[in-house]
Amino acid sequence: MPKKPKVVLDSVVLVSAFLTKGLASELLALCAVKSQPYTAEEILQEIRRVLLEKEHIRSRYKYSGANVEAFVSRLQEIFTIVGPLPELQVVERDPKDDMIIACAVEAKADYIISRDIHLLDLRTYEGIQIVRPEDFIHYLRDEKQAKKYVKVSLWLRVENNSKFVRGKGRSREEIERFVLSRYSMRKLRKDGWEYKLVIPYENDEDLDDIIYDMIQEMADIADSRHGFIEYDVVDMDSDRSW
Repeated sequence: MPKKPKVVLDSVVLVSAFLTKGLASELLALCAVKSQPYTAEEILQEIRRVLLEKEHIRSRYKYSGANVEAFVSRLQEIFTIVGPLPELQVVERDPKDDMIIACAVEAKADYIISRDIHLLDLRTYEGIQIVRPEDFIHYLRDEKQAKKYVKVSLWLRVENNSKFVRGKGRSREEIERFVLSRYSMRKLRKDGWEYKLVIPYENDEDLDDIIYDMIQEMADIADSRHGFIEYDVVDMDSDRSW
């Protein structure tokens, strides 16, 4: 029987697993069975902070503080908790990401599963591979490729939360680079808001999960630069929309 890989899921992926019944929640369930998942108290505290203190998340998703504590308790049962973490300074642009790398180093992990653009830029650290959830879940499912493809049009508005911040241009660049590029992105006009995407999927439920996770990733990137998104995703063949 092959050895189960040691993995660390970053807090963004785990927050997504709590908020939606999509790819991240399936990944969490698969990791519990098909991998050796590790975490640290620092990561669990970050999950609590995001879910309890970010008002825009609490207003969009309805949950209680007790729901959050129950989720964290479940993670404590599933994951092996390591610590104390080594003091590392790896990610200059976002020092909070260092705790994810430190956890993986302490756990002697094989993979870090992340949607964080700064971590993904590293690709590897001391032999630890840093990969997206979409890539790792196919590994856990023992899949080689999806069976179907759908062409969708995306209208995407990225705006700042106020006139005092200027992050929307950089947010759009990062959304295009780290999210939309996975789906054969074609931008209709250089400075426009419309895109054509080709998305691989297995069935309608899988397609819903992929698109809603894509939307959440885009929203998270905009939020990290104090902005927000508005969007419209339409199946070009059936006019189905999300």
